[in-house]
Amino acid sequence: PERRTQQQPPAAAAPPPQQPAPIHHHARPHEQRRKLSNALPNGPHPSCGPSGAAAAATYLPQVVQIAEQARMSMQRPNAGLRRVGSGPTPNAGYRAALDQQVSANVMELQPGTADATARADLLARLQTLAEAVCTNYPGARLQAFGSSVSGLHSSGADLDLSLVLPGDVDIPDAAQRAMVSELALKLEASCQYSSVIARPKARVPIVALHDSASGLKSDICMCNRLALLNSRLLRCYMEIDPRAPVLCFAVKHWAKQRGINEPYKGSPSSYAWALMAIHFLQTRQPPVLPCLQDRKSTRLNSSH
Repeated sequence: PERRTQQQPPAAAAPPPQQPAPIHHHARPHEQRRKLSNALPNGPHPSCGPSGAAAAATYLPQVVQIAEQARMSMQRPNAGLRRVGSGPTPNAGYRAALDQQVSANVMELQPGTADATARADLLARLQTLAEAVCTNYPGARLQAFGSSVSGLHSSGADLDLSLVLPGDVDIPDAAQRAMVSELALKLEASCQYSSVIARPKARVPIVALHDSASGLKSDICMCNRLALLNSRLLRCYMEIDPRAPVLCFAVKHWAKQRGINEPYKGSPSSYAWALMAIHFLQTRQPPVLPCLQDRKSTRLNSSH
């Protein structure tokens, strides 16, 4: 009989190669957060003993680098960063390594005697010009406030000053604006400052300057007694326990390095970061710092 050949069905056409997904530069926020969270390295477990504490020195720079890249690639400094949970309790070796590293970084950033001398010299020169402006207000003095008074300033930090009168006498707003403008003119005429900017119409009239001799920047405002008192209050807290200035200084430096200490950009100020660190120490059990506004808070702890 005649052999019938069976025809094979035609082979299916190979699917076209898949094109890579287009890269959208304007990805959605949750997609960016997912990519960033997947990019974080797996660091040492806090409870894995002294070896994990030693590995923290190599792990922390990786996290800092990735966080910095995320901050630079986004408009908001804190966008795209995942929330960090409490995690396991670090053991003694991990805590000791972290404490040693933070303390070393804080010591490196502490100002020396040359910085204190430069600040005192700048204050004396500015006081001479302020007396020439305040002829109608005898006894007017420039007083420092901010980190220079609280002891939380680093080398080269701004010198914040306020012009105050004896006896808590207030200067009328119109007179403050006129004095700011006149002081700016005398600062420019002295040729000692590379930059002088007067803001007499600001909510708080201020003169911003840059000293050519020391390289320090300074802001001079009028009658800001609340800032003077707040700075002295922080100084009192820093003198109660030696751990307080280390923690506050480290938190302030951390916030500054990440650009989240600028109130005019929507983030807390350095003063606010210091207050949060103080509140943390006040709410430990037992507390490390008391609440100085509360007269009942008389118990201090030196071992916890």
